[in-house]
Amino acid sequence: MVIDEEDFIYTKDGGYLRRLIGKTGDQIQIGQGGTSLINSINFLPGSAGNSAVKINSNTVWNAGNDGAGSGLDADLLDGLHATASGNRWGVVPTVGSSGVLEAGKYIDFHESDSHTGDYNYRITSASGRLYLSGDLEVDGGDIYINNTNTGIKEGSGNSIRLQTNNGYIDVGAQNSSHAHFTTDRSSFYFSKEVQVNTGIIRP
Repeated sequence: MVIDEEDFIYTKDGGYLRRLIGKTGDQIQIGQGGTSLINSINFLPGSAGNSAVKINSNTVWNAGNDGAGSGLDADLLDGLHATASGNRWGVVPTVGSSGVLEAGKYIDFHESDSHTGDYNYRITSASGRLYLSGDLEVDGGDIYINNTNTGIKEGSGNSIRLQTNNGYIDVGAQNSSHAHFTTDRSSFYFSKEVQVNTGIIRP
């Protein structure tokens, strides 16, 4: 190892001198640019058990200590910020401490990894309403309006059951012969007169 009069530190290797540390103006330089003699600089840990390279007591993060499990905060994820008030589009959706997921105007579903279209199914939020681009199927549950006192369910014979806290009415054909209106109440009440084009109304 050689230290010259300008405080450059060199190592001699096969007749070549390599500049390791130097000073240009107010800048300290490590290594030497524009040479194939120095391919990389490797900072090696000592035996004290602390393998971190630090600058001003701050750990330098690298491919060896960064990534999953590091506990680091990242400002950007693939160039995008996390969603925040006043910045809801072109961001990464996050779940806040209250458990709320902040999403954008559209939610697009793709039914295969290789799908190249814009979406197979889309949910859109507009004017305080949700719009669905296709059918909606409810499996194993009911649809309630405001609360569980008013619901839409599957009734007898695949009919539609309109349920309230007082009873229900099933609407829909339950066989191939008739259209049905059935209820668990003792009678039907119509607030207006009932007109029948053909057929018989029996008391």
